[in-house]
Amino acid sequence: MNILIVANSGIGNTVLMTPLIQAIHERYPEGKIDLLIKSSNFDVIGSWPIVHKIYTYHESFNASDYDIAIAAEPSDRNTRQICRQSPRPVIRSKKNFFIMHEVQANMAMAYSLGFQGGIPPLYINMSENDSELNRFNDKIGIHIGSSNQPVYFKKRWTTEKWIELIKKIGYDQVVLIGGKDDEKHAEEIASGSQCVNVCSRYDIPKTARLVKNFKVLISTDSGPMHIATAAGTPVIALFGPTLIQKNHPWIKNGNGSILMYSNRYCSPCQYSYLFNLCDNNQCMQQIQVDQVLDAVNSMKNTQPHKTRIFIKGKHYLLNDRISQIILISRLRRKFNNFLARYYILRKKIFHKG
Repeated sequence: MNILIVANSGIGNTVLMTPLIQAIHERYPEGKIDLLIKSSNFDVIGSWPIVHKIYTYHESFNASDYDIAIAAEPSDRNTRQICRQSPRPVIRSKKNFFIMHEVQANMAMAYSLGFQGGIPPLYINMSENDSELNRFNDKIGIHIGSSNQPVYFKKRWTTEKWIELIKKIGYDQVVLIGGKDDEKHAEEIASGSQCVNVCSRYDIPKTARLVKNFKVLISTDSGPMHIATAAGTPVIALFGPTLIQKNHPWIKNGNGSILMYSNRYCSPCQYSYLFNLCDNNQCMQQIQVDQVLDAVNSMKNTQPHKTRIFIKGKHYLLNDRISQIILISRLRRKFNNFLARYYILRKKIFHKG
């Protein structure tokens, strides 16, 4: 049995795909599982014994020799077309795209193929411990970026707020992490706060080991946030335009986390027309430094075993609020689409000619 799993997605979604890979391996223990992923995500998986071979993503890949081809990225047309070359394509449904967590949506495909177990834990390719990384043990990690694509800068917090937070925590307690995309922003923050900056110094396996040794990671909705969850490190995650119910740290993998959310009227706007029109990301900027600091202090004192969400200074268990969050995000998505159409129409009328 030859099985192909295709995902043209980022680091975070590749981490969230690993329970699906494990479930498919348990369902077909004698099968060979190949992956077709972005080259930048190769180190997320590395030399994982249950994966036979990893191919770099390209549109001309031929999947006709595979008995089963699984598309773990339903929004990508090329991924779906590649999988449909197989005699048995399994395409992730778009039906619950805005409701289910990425892990649950991926696992639905495993269950459709006859898998009957529980959801396996997240996996991350991690290096061995070494003296260079050990010097950062029990520090507080901060990842300040999300993606180098201009549209995803909306998920970032301001440089000034990061600097203020680091100074209040104590610059000698903080380590900035990230990739090449984060270098410029991280240098500005490190210069203003005097904290340690290791952005782009380590590859993904070493970053995973570094994050595992942190006391806590503070991050926006990003790949390192999911790496930390896979490594079992508590996370304080700042959410604004993106869908909490779809992207929150997967809590079944270890320690609980704290989510910071301003609950602005237009948030979340991801997957609505307003997302591309927004130019001030107030949903992120309304998260206050002292609110994040309170979360850090509470995490220092007691590591939570369940994920909590802080909304306007009040905290709730995420599971108790998830239905309400889903309902609100559905209504706001409709409202944001209406608002975006209004802005576009107004621009056409008043700028005509």
